[in-house]
Amino acid sequence: MKNLFILSTPPHYYNLLQYIEQFEVNTKDSELLFLSSFFTPDKIMDDFINKYIDKSEWKSVRRISLWQTKFKKIYSPSNLFKIFLLLFNIFLFYSFRKYNHLVVNQVDQSYCKFFYIFVSFNKLIALDEGNDVFRISHNRIHNTKSNLFMPKKIIFFSSYKIDVKEPDILIECKNLYSKKIIKDRKINKNEIFFIGSPYLDDGLIEEDIYYKYIDKIRKDFENTNIKYFPHRRENEKNLSILKNNYNFLIQRIDIPIELYFLKINISPEVIIGFSSNALFSLKKLSNDNTLVRSYYISAKNLHSFSDELIQIKKQYKYAGIEVLDL
Repeated sequence: MKNLFILSTPPHYYNLLQYIEQFEVNTKDSELLFLSSFFTPDKIMDDFINKYIDKSEWKSVRRISLWQTKFKKIYSPSNLFKIFLLLFNIFLFYSFRKYNHLVVNQVDQSYCKFFYIFVSFNKLIALDEGNDVFRISHNRIHNTKSNLFMPKKIIFFSSYKIDVKEPDILIECKNLYSKKIIKDRKINKNEIFFIGSPYLDDGLIEEDIYYKYIDKIRKDFENTNIKYFPHRRENEKNLSILKNNYNFLIQRIDIPIELYFLKINISPEVIIGFSSNALFSLKKLSNDNTLVRSYYISAKNLHSFSDELIQIKKQYKYAGIEVLDL
């Protein structure tokens, strides 16, 4: 059956591979669309496609640039032009075809809603959108305005045990893709992976409090090499401070952290982070003797806090992730 897969960032390609494996999708009948944006520019997306996507395995592979509202109004000429181009490409390539599954990774975003309106499909599948899946499921249950122009039924394909309300359903990701290639690894006892989160860049925490927490983490692993894997929204100023003041090795990768982890032959003894979804998936890929720890930032020190973070904490503990309250 024909399917249409829409991804807005390379990291979500890992979730797509899990979906393809679990449902035994024939990609030669399916189309793959990447949507580049301000935080994932055209060049980064094109480089990822050229390096990691075998176009011969798909019916089609395309990329379309989205508008950005971080520094421009939605009605600016450049944004209006990109909206026009998205609609033009939808009508040109996708509107007159019938798809079995429409699979997206940011199910409630406005650009996805254009596809719901103008593309014919039988089922809508929502891949994990990091920890944001808790917000999305909450909004579906409480019928918030974000549900406008959304299909009546969404199938959530998730590693998390989220709450859903009928007619939505949850299908658990069984991690079949990673299970078929996962391997035992040697452990490097002098190395830690630190999975970055854009707390400063998103304005969620004061700078002095953030670096107080970094101080604590550095002291917890004072004589250990820390490889820091930055989030795509983290800026160079903050990364430079982590490198120069805390002796972090900034490890930039151009593939999802899970795929990077599956490729390495020696894994760290400890994997840490704040509340990154990658902690959850890396726990499933790690050896039993690898410690995965979340440094959980309390609500009083965040400018924005929601029940989603409480749910994430519960899920971490259920998965065997050590949670250390800050």
